[in-house]
Amino acid sequence: MKLTIGRVLSLSFSAVLLLMFIASFVVWQKQHSSILMATEVADDDVPGVVLYLQLLDEMSDMHSAALAFTLAQPGAKADFNANFNEFKDFHSQLVLLESSTLEQRQLLAKALANIEQYARAIEQNIFNVYSSEKEQSAQNLYKQTYFETGIELKKLLTEQKIKTLDLVSETASSENISRLRFILELEDETDDLLTFLGKYLSGIDNAQRDFLEDSQEFKQYLSQLSTHLEPNVYQQIDGLSKTILKNAETIFTTLTPAAKTKAQLAVFKAFEDYLKPIESLIEDASADEIREAKLGVANLKVTLNSATNTLFVTTFLAIIIGIFIAWKLASSITTRLNVLTGQAGAIAKGNLSLTAINVTQDDELGELAKSINVMQTSLQHLISEISKVSRDVAGASQSLTVASQQINAGSQEQALKSHQIATAAEEMTATVNNVAMQTQEAAEQASEAGRAAKEGGVIMSNAVQSSERVAKLMSEIANTVSSLGNRSVEIGQVISVITSIAEQTNLLALNAAIEAARAGEAGRGFAVVADEVRGLAERTAKATKEVSDSITAIQKETETAVSRMHRGTEAVSEGVEHSKAAGDALEQIVGLAAIVNDMIQSIAGAAEEQTAVTKEITHDITSISDIANDSVSQTASAEQTALALGNKVKQLEGLIAEFKI
Repeated sequence: MKLTIGRVLSLSFSAVLLLMFIASFVVWQKQHSSILMATEVADDDVPGVVLYLQLLDEMSDMHSAALAFTLAQPGAKADFNANFNEFKDFHSQLVLLESSTLEQRQLLAKALANIEQYARAIEQNIFNVYSSEKEQSAQNLYKQTYFETGIELKKLLTEQKIKTLDLVSETASSENISRLRFILELEDETDDLLTFLGKYLSGIDNAQRDFLEDSQEFKQYLSQLSTHLEPNVYQQIDGLSKTILKNAETIFTTLTPAAKTKAQLAVFKAFEDYLKPIESLIEDASADEIREAKLGVANLKVTLNSATNTLFVTTFLAIIIGIFIAWKLASSITTRLNVLTGQAGAIAKGNLSLTAINVTQDDELGELAKSINVMQTSLQHLISEISKVSRDVAGASQSLTVASQQINAGSQEQALKSHQIATAAEEMTATVNNVAMQTQEAAEQASEAGRAAKEGGVIMSNAVQSSERVAKLMSEIANTVSSLGNRSVEIGQVISVITSIAEQTNLLALNAAIEAARAGEAGRGFAVVADEVRGLAERTAKATKEVSDSITAIQKETETAVSRMHRGTEAVSEGVEHSKAAGDALEQIVGLAAIVNDMIQSIAGAAEEQTAVTKEITHDITSISDIANDSVSQTASAEQTALALGNKVKQLEGLIAEFKI
């Protein structure tokens, strides 16, 4: 196959474009895989983790609301029902995501069944049996008794104690000392009455009995103190103590602590029977989803790194190949054009003795070199023929001179020589015409070379445009990866919401622990559950932090991929600049081809002028023949013509001397 410069350029840059296309296809495949993996993490793994954690959170909230109901907290039952409905909503969403395997379907079915059984157990054993309104009423009455009546009674006893101490300091009589002792006993009994009443509300055994015993002791001390107090003070103390006893009797009648303890035990039993068995299963499922999310993120990082490396390597190879092709073509074309320019310049100066150009490649420049070699050979033959004719004309001129002097003896010989000169002139005319035709063909070849170089410039321009489209595609890939980074930011926002939920759960567990501490011995079981809830919240926060760290790593890797893609785009832009430089070199080739064409046109003009000279020689020879036929009558005229012919021959020899054969 004949490889022209245009074909070489087309094949070279087609190879570069093919390499870039392969690189773009590989990067697109990896990007598509990255999008699928990121979609899997964003639409399945992360939502699955969130929903599993929300199930655990709703289970904890339901248990906390049930315990809060036993503590007569307002709205506890409504909170329990709301959390139950939210659990079912999250469960239905989770069924849509996590139902691909039989194990997942069985887990979700068991979780729903257990939570429904737990809700029925709380409804039957707590809400329908235990009255939180009575508990709340007793609690309110106790607070009123403690913070109003009890504080007022202790304040009054403190005032009497201080007054009695002053009396004792003045007069340490037995009466004053007995009065001080009874007041101190009343203070102590008051604290005991209020303490035992609070213990009764907390469900401590024998608290009611201890309260009643201390109330009798209080009455005895008050009776003994009646003779030592002013009547109005005694009446105030007696009225306040009776209020405390009356309120206590109301609390004892309204509330049975055993019912509260039984209700709390029922809550703990329901937790152990229905929630605890599925709690570990849900935690394991959540851990599995977290592992899958981490694995997806790790695979996504590997894919992004692979895409970046592939893009970097192919872009680097494309740049190296493009630079090598541009350098190789420019070097080859410039070297060969320099040879052609030197050969044509030597011919233009008349040096035809140079060695013919060695044609090694069958392309446009090779054809031009062949044409110059043919032109050089034709000119050498032409000058040789002209030199021969010139010598012949010189001899004929001398013979004509002799014939002028010896007109009679050499007239026949002169006529013969004139005929020979005319024949030689006609041959020279035919040769010069042949040279003119070959010169015209060389001019056409030079024009064809110029057109081929222009076509090569158009191909180079198309290659530059293709490289620019590749750079634009690289920019679009960078925008897609940036969008992936934005999706990672959205996932991070979801994780922040989960972290906030975990912190609120931890705070609720802390509040529950405080309430358990206040409840004393009866709240130990509740404290254990509160600790479990707090531990669950801490594990939830830890898991969400791990997911958040992974998302942050994705964002960093995405930013790195975008930066490397931008550097790849800059490298492609540099390749475009090199291609433009090669196009400029082709434009210079077109200019040089035009110069060679002009030189060939000049040679054709010289050939035409030579044809005109040979025609004049032919005309002169014809005149010599006529003179030879009439040599006798026109001897003087023939002698003048011979002298003129001699001058023409000298001029012709001067022209021929300018050429080196």
